[in-house]
Amino acid sequence: MSELIPDKEYREWIVSIKGRVQASQLKAAVAVNYAMLELYWFLGEQIIERQETVKWGDGVLKQMSKDLTTAFPDLTGFSRRNLFYMRKWVRFWRGNNSIVQQLAASSSAIVQQAAAQLPLSANSLFHKSLGATTWSSWTSLTIP
Repeated sequence: MSELIPDKEYREWIVSIKGRVQASQLKAAVAVNYAMLELYWFLGEQIIERQETVKWGDGVLKQMSKDLTTAFPDLTGFSRRNLFYMRKWVRFWRGNNSIVQQLAASSSAIVQQAAAQLPLSANSLFHKSLGATTWSSWTSLTIP
């Protein structure tokens, strides 16, 4: 069998194939990131709901962390600190900010979708950078 000699047509074709592979990889990564953010949002909501209705304190985060880490030993992200940030993330996007309140009034799903467009690291940066949840604080924020 003769060896394929790459000509211009082949090189152009393989470049398009590689582009498709890379685009699929990116699409898969975005889908996974979105699914994880949906999970983090759900966990944050559940923590808030239980702490408000059942009056559980912050100690529940330590126990929840232990239980989830035991149940899913191959997954990371269930530390007490991360659970705290998930709760804080949901509270922030639902918080006192008038823009967020306007979005929430029209649909809580819109707030969730807006927050989900940002990686959790960006949302964490917002939380660390903002002392208050005012619009003026947002406009002065610079992201490195």
